[in-house]
Amino acid sequence: MAWAPRSEFPSLSVRLSLSALVGEILKQRRRAWSAERLSEKEGAFTGEVSPTMLLDLGCKYVILGHSERRHKLGESDAFINQKVRVALADGLDVILCVGETLEQRKNNQTEALLDQQLTLGLAGVSADTLTRLSLAYEPVWAIAISSTMPLHSRRRTRTPSFGAASDRYLGRNRLRSLR
Repeated sequence: MAWAPRSEFPSLSVRLSLSALVGEILKQRRRAWSAERLSEKEGAFTGEVSPTMLLDLGCKYVILGHSERRHKLGESDAFINQKVRVALADGLDVILCVGETLEQRKNNQTEALLDQQLTLGLAGVSADTLTRLSLAYEPVWAIAISSTMPLHSRRRTRTPSFGAASDRYLGRNRLRSLR
């Protein structure tokens, strides 16, 4: 077979049309859709998903700050903050994940770490968008582990104290509603 240049890109138009169709179908459902990642930049970045793409597909939420992305892919609190601000500015509600490693937990660093993740992760976020923010406590030690934490540790962690940052950003009543 000889190679011949194409003057048109039918697979691209099919893919875009399919995305639009899927988006319309999903928007008609009585469900709220979410995504687990988001590019902090708009445009063509291979493997990334822009806020516009998520909104076109009917997503309402985006989950940011996953523990494994923080610890295995090196996503910093500042980088996560960029994504949080972009998502909120573009109209997506954010589920912000926070959590500690087992070592940090054993060294009684949980509250300080959660406070840091909230403070840095929400820096520059306007108060009027906080109603579109939820928190997910996602400790690294609880993700895909072969051993389990003792029951008394799990009970203690069920409603973690998020420290001063939670009071500053969410207020006690909002934090209670997230637990």
